[in-house]
Amino acid sequence: VEQAWREAQDIVQRALPLLRACAPPRRIVAAQVPAGGSGSNPEASLDEVDGSVHEAPPPPEDASQFFAQEVARGLTCIDCGLPDADWASVSYGTYLCVDCAGRHRGLGVHLSFVRSTTMDIWSKGQLRRMQLGGSNRFREFLRSYPKLVEEPQTSAALMHRSSF
Repeated sequence: VEQAWREAQDIVQRALPLLRACAPPRRIVAAQVPAGGSGSNPEASLDEVDGSVHEAPPPPEDASQFFAQEVARGLTCIDCGLPDADWASVSYGTYLCVDCAGRHRGLGVHLSFVRSTTMDIWSKGQLRRMQLGGSNRFREFLRSYPKLVEEPQTSAALMHRSSF
């Protein structure tokens, strides 16, 4: 997983100048990966991102309101698919159940910065990452890595995945 992440970051860093040159003013790109960084800094500048160019919605101001809207869409855990995912990986803009959030916390903040959607205080930058991220965009990125796309169906498969 770490090797795939490093390779993706390398590609992103090479593409950033081209993306910036093609992007019209006041546009933003999704799936944030800071230039020259590991991509795990939860406070990374939104100007230092990579992904598809699109008109960005206004940034969320209130965490409780933002997550209430997200819950109305039916959040599921990105790792195991359980409903009512009330934790999030700010690093990837994805939602997690409490068990998977614990596993992500065990990985360390340099790989997955985990916050509670109900108990933690969120900065505007973190909310923006969640707004621009999302499980669908993350899964789209993972499609280029077939061994990581399939959701684990058993706890043994999940433990095997976390051993990478």
